[in-house]
Amino acid sequence: DPLRPQFLGCATADGYTHDAQCITYPNDAPDSRYHGREICFAYNEDTVTIWDVSNKAAPVVLSTVTYEGVHYTHQGWLTDDMKYILVDDELDEQDGGLTRTHTYVFDVSNLENPVQQPTFIHVDDSIDHNLYIWGSIHKRGWGGNPAMNGNAPDLKYAYLSNYVAGIRILD
Repeated sequence: DPLRPQFLGCATADGYTHDAQCITYPNDAPDSRYHGREICFAYNEDTVTIWDVSNKAAPVVLSTVTYEGVHYTHQGWLTDDMKYILVDDELDEQDGGLTRTHTYVFDVSNLENPVQQPTFIHVDDSIDHNLYIWGSIHKRGWGGNPAMNGNAPDLKYAYLSNYVAGIRILD
């Protein structure tokens, strides 16, 4: 009952979570061990932590990964095929001395062993904040919204917001 929410549990094993993307992992996603499970990709200041939260009373950490130069793992999003996550570190430019915006990429086709891929380095000198990818979340109607069809954005683009560089669209 959305008007009478009840506390079901809390995932605290990796400290503070700033942001997360939680999904029911679909049957066409890469890691078949977790089809139908409730999976969260949590952005926890200095890690990306992948949780199985199917049992709300006992969430399970599937994996934790970090990256060189981490300053504040702020937010991220799954690609449409659910093979990768793109990650924003909100303070790596400001506090880490990077001269251009960085987007970190991880292969999450094995939820228990994410593997960092080459980092995308933008042409802009700006602090990145949030990014989103049009895809399964929207086309399947997850999140309480009806499925969007017809004039939907292309599934291959990532939309990134930055502090002073505005929005950027990545292919």
